[in-house]
Amino acid sequence: MARLIRRTDWAATSLGSPEFWPAVLVSYVNMILAAPLPMELFWGDEMIVFYNDAMAATLTERHPRLLGTPGRKAWSDAWPTVGEQLESAYGQGTSMSLKNVTVLLFRGGRLEQTRWDYSYSPVFDSLGEVARVLVIAQEVAGETQAEAARQMSEQRLDLAMNSAELGMWSTTRRSGWWLPMNACTGSSVRRRSEDR
Repeated sequence: MARLIRRTDWAATSLGSPEFWPAVLVSYVNMILAAPLPMELFWGDEMIVFYNDAMAATLTERHPRLLGTPGRKAWSDAWPTVGEQLESAYGQGTSMSLKNVTVLLFRGGRLEQTRWDYSYSPVFDSLGEVARVLVIAQEVAGETQAEAARQMSEQRLDLAMNSAELGMWSTTRRSGWWLPMNACTGSSVRRRSEDR
């Protein structure tokens, strides 16, 4: 991303050439470039977008055209969800952290429902004014899908165990208790393994 940022024609944006950027902007851009977490920086009145390599990996076909684009244009599909939150972080100078938020994004030519954990933090300039917003984001679709798959697996196991015509028990080495595992064990009483 550092190479891409250096090659971008910033003079064509409202930020102008990098040699005229404020030191705080340069510092934040360097910070996000060095960060291992997906980060995005929205800067100035147009919320010009910067992001790091970790974020680029989640952007799919938006990368690299997102770089240097005004935020509202860059994230037009997600703006109904994230726009007001970004504006609030900027306008009120408040931080926020949100978990498992559904965000609609165009991917592969179609609108896709995605899930994200993200936080917004205001970025202050050298005068102490809010210059814009830093975003740390992580798509959680894989985690959500993994949790759904785990629950489905447990339901299938439950069905198999309760459909069995044999009683099933479980024991732990530490307690030595035999515990009924399915309906076929009836009202069996828990018993110590040495009582068998």
